[in-house]
Amino acid sequence: MNKLKKLSEEMEKKFNDLVDLIKNKFMNKIIIILFGSRAKNYSHLMSDYDILIIYDNENSEIKKIIPELDFNKLRKLAYSNSTDLFIYDINMISELLEQKNTIILDAFYEGKLIFDGLNLYSKLKDQVSNFLIKNNLYKTDFGWKIN
Repeated sequence: MNKLKKLSEEMEKKFNDLVDLIKNKFMNKIIIILFGSRAKNYSHLMSDYDILIIYDNENSEIKKIIPELDFNKLRKLAYSNSTDLFIYDINMISELLEQKNTIILDAFYEGKLIFDGLNLYSKLKDQVSNFLIKNNLYKTDFGWKIN
């Protein structure tokens, strides 16, 4: 049992280190949301971490570093830490909502905010909530349904 606990603690530390690295890469100008089984406390030792990263490409500082960021390298690092990364420009959120993108729906509906360097999480969460109401969408154990 001690080995399992130690492994779990190591995974948690790797995840937290990855989050810190991501925050630093994006100069804290991002929103990070944990979603999926880890956010809902339904996880087990082998569960991965699902995180949504939203960045503001209009931010001049971010625009300078985006070409330098190697998203594939970041994703490989995340994958080696049992983390699935979903990275979107904030300007894509409305379009993704209209497409009923389940990553966006899940992250804002039942995800846990890890970091909000853009101070826009509440506004985006309200936007998603209003979208769900307007479109009569609700979450079931099997996915999203239209009422």
